[in-house]
Amino acid sequence: MEPTALLNQYADGHRQFGASDLREAWLAGVSLSGVELRQADLAWANLSFANLNGADLTQANLWRGKLPQANLSKARLHRSVLIRAQLYGAVAVGADFSQADLRLADLRYADLRSANFYGSNLSYADLSQADLSGA
Repeated sequence: MEPTALLNQYADGHRQFGASDLREAWLAGVSLSGVELRQADLAWANLSFANLNGADLTQANLWRGKLPQANLSKARLHRSVLIRAQLYGAVAVGADFSQADLRLADLRYADLRSANFYGSNLSYADLSQADLSGA
């Protein structure tokens, strides 16, 4: 799916884009609050500064995804692949990262208050200066 098609359909009120192929998509700064991208392929996608508040990214592939300063508050990332993802400065308050693969992810300065990391793989993830209060 082309990013412009997704954005046009989203603007028309569509929210379900499960299993979409959005590899290397440029979606920096977009607002996709409440979008459903279950099992979507977002490898290498640029979602810098994107608003994904309440998004459903369950089992999504975000390998090497660029999400610095993104809003992932209350997003569902259960069983998602976030290996080497750039999440520095992201706001993910109350996000569900349960059973997600966050190996080598960059979470520096991220706001992860009350996030759920139950069963997640955080091997070699950089969590320096991240706020993990209540996580």
